[in-house]
Amino acid sequence: MENYTVIGVYDDTGETYAEHVRAIGPHEAIREVASANMVARAELQIIGAVRGHVGLISAREDSIQKMTTQQEKHDNQALMTAKRADYMEHRISHEDYYLWLSDFIGLKRCGFADATLQRSRDPHFNDIPLGSWDAQDGYVRRLAYAKGLPWSLCDTVCCLKALARQRVKLVGAHA
Repeated sequence: MENYTVIGVYDDTGETYAEHVRAIGPHEAIREVASANMVARAELQIIGAVRGHVGLISAREDSIQKMTTQQEKHDNQALMTAKRADYMEHRISHEDYYLWLSDFIGLKRCGFADATLQRSRDPHFNDIPLGSWDAQDGYVRRLAYAKGLPWSLCDTVCCLKALARQRVKLVGAHA
């Protein structure tokens, strides 16, 4: 329990979160809340101190995943800054930068069916409404934040479109 700082009080019993976690253990407490509450199951986050660094533990659908520590966040931001400098100085292409960034945050798919991508007549997929790309920002942004990276909607769309172009190359040319 000394590794975790849990703040709050249960309204129905008056028991503090810390008392509850101490009684049943931190991982079991996360699982219990996530399984009992739909909103918590979607995204429950408990802030804690992990090995001297502030970290984040997240329970999603009964799985527990340790997020980045402050040191990892710093290292990830430094790596992203260096890679972005390569991109801005034209040492790597736009496509390579955003494919690298997608891979770095763990984004594997562009979120569109192959048929939708193949129907596109534009090499930049501008005939697919921008709102369709924007709608995926919440998911992609959570992946980036889990790595401790600053993120923008532009980063989301560029990563998704780079993955889409890569997918079209794998499955066949545009219609």
